[in-house]
Amino acid sequence: MALCLVASPAPLVLAYLYWPAAVVLMAAGQGLLLPAVRRTPPGAEARRQSFALHGLLTAVYFLPVVLVLCLAPHDSIRHGIIAVLARLLLFDPVLNLAASDRPFAVGQTAASDRALQWLAQRVGWPADRVRAVVWVLSVGVAGYLVIKLKLLV
Repeated sequence: MALCLVASPAPLVLAYLYWPAAVVLMAAGQGLLLPAVRRTPPGAEARRQSFALHGLLTAVYFLPVVLVLCLAPHDSIRHGIIAVLARLLLFDPVLNLAASDRPFAVGQTAASDRALQWLAQRVGWPADRVRAVVWVLSVGVAGYLVIKLKLLV
């Protein structure tokens, strides 16, 4: 299968779709679990769940990135950029919608959520608005990179 992906450009483009699909599936799964996780009282069990959601499952997403870097070095930059952009653009809105939250809601536990809370305090905006602005800027950067670097060609 890997030889087919390297030899033919059409399947290679399809391989790029792995990243957004993986993000949507992982975010939806985590979002569906999130209401139960939020009901867990603070303590050791809450820390275990937080580690599983924010540590282990994030690592599960990025392991294929490392695999691509090792197995397909000729195309690893393209895959890496698409993987990171898919994560930045899709994960939080899908997770929030699956958890029945607003698409740009900002939590309290993930490092990225704490960074957004900190930035929101500095600029005097609601954290949801800061996340929405960061998302719009990310869409712009993603569009520029797709066009400039011909990522999907």
